[in-house]
Amino acid sequence: NLPNRLSLRERLKQVQPTDASNEELVTILSVGLDRFNQINDNLGHDVGDLLLKAVAKRLTNCISNQDTVAHLNSSQFAIILANTQQKKEAGDIAQTILSNLSQTFALAGQEIFITASIGIAFYPRDGVDIEQLLNHANTAMTKAKQQGGDQYEFYTIALNIGSSDRLALRSSLRH
Repeated sequence: NLPNRLSLRERLKQVQPTDASNEELVTILSVGLDRFNQINDNLGHDVGDLLLKAVAKRLTNCISNQDTVAHLNSSQFAIILANTQQKKEAGDIAQTILSNLSQTFALAGQEIFITASIGIAFYPRDGVDIEQLLNHANTAMTKAKQQGGDQYEFYTIALNIGSSDRLALRSSLRH
């Protein structure tokens, strides 16, 4: 019962500040569940679906009513925080999410433990449309996963430079 990617685009338009001098940030969080495929493979897709519903509920409980949680794909969610005052506030919310998700899930008579990796991007600093913001938040989330997961990472331009260099190197090696 969560919005999808199309709904996120509309929601971002609704929460974008109209005043350029407005100091409030719109924050995009990309939340990826660490090792979710292992749960699906070992416990079955029915348990995986129950876990996704439970995760969605916990995510929704971590944010305010003006914020938005959306389900993007099998193990990835996106969150729009409508008005964070500063970067630290976004980090605090991400840490709250990580703490809540690391608590035991009791599903189908089993205890399930899961962690998440979170990437954070800010409108308008890191992008002006939902696709660009999600791509940058996903880049930061990937960095968090590469560092072992169960943490958050802020997007920086340096993350894209490194990935662009790796892509160019792979293409050169292929030739």
